Amino acid sequence: MPKALGVPLFSDTMAKVSFSIFILASTPVGTHHQLTDPGINPYVKYLQTLLTLVVATPSMLTAFNIIATLERAGRARGGGGLLGWLLKLPWRDPAFTGLILALIAFGSGGISWIINGSYQLNNVVHNTAWIVGHIHTTVGTAVALSFMAYTYVLLRDLYGRKLILESLSLTVPTQWFIGMTLFSIGYYIAGLYGSPRKTSDVTFAGLMPKEWVVPMQIAAIGAFIFATGGLIFLVQFFGSLASGSRITLAQPAVVMMNPHSPGKATILDRISILVIVAVVIVIIAYSGALYELYIARGLSPVPPLTP
Repeated sequence: MPKALGVPLFSDTMAKVSFSIFILASTPVGTHHQLTDPGINPYVKYLQTLLTLVVATPSMLTAFNIIATLERAGRARGGGGLLGWLLKLPWRDPAFTGLILALIAFGSGGISWIINGSYQLNNVVHNTAWIVGHIHTTVGTAVALSFMAYTYVLLRDLYGRKLILESLSLTVPTQWFIGMTLFSIGYYIAGLYGSPRKTSDVTFAGLMPKEWVVPMQIAAIGAFIFATGGLIFLVQFFGSLASGSRITLAQPAVVMMNPHSPGKATILDRISILVIVAVVIVIIAYSGALYELYIARGLSPVPPLTP
């Protein structure tokens, strides 16, 4: 975001704190995918739920940091009033617009994730189409759209190429966002009605309950929209690499609102310490589940079966 806006991040320290919390809290939460599985003590599942919900803290810090950076950029460009800075942001830049839409989608994904990761609420949505909707708002939109949007910057800065079909640039993030949103909403609703995840035939050979029909149709429309946007993106990307006009790279105009030096390194910069602490937390978090499965109950893994 700072690269797309040409301004420094609102708070480097806040970004480092968020990153550190992610390392410590997000790494050991894999058992939250097994909250409905038998053989694991409920208290172990409560621990996993707690660690999972802790991840909401760095997510909120990151959201605040980015939004504060947006405001600084808008005001540096002459935006005034309570929300006037919003109008001064470079909305015609596909890289910027894509990043903003990815951020909005991540808010939706974060809300659904709190439900997925809660020991009690997870019982309602576990292994339903809801999970598919959640993944498409987080990985499918927040992550994928961020990568796609920043590709426009990399084409210019890494390869010195001008984008072909430039008039269609804004349609890519817009279509991807709208399509993924419709797709996810459809799967959220179908999941709440019990539509399962990971099935080869969502219609169940024509026996699909009527409550699933409209949500799945909405999802199908959304899939067509974002797939079309993705196709345009691929044509632009590879077409620009092959035949995009050469451009002379100029130093981007940077609006330095609050110049500062990085300062001395702190514990937040010591990745090795964070990794060691994370490993200890991982051992604590997973040892309970492993003990329950393989020692206390005398269970053993199912042997592999030949197809």
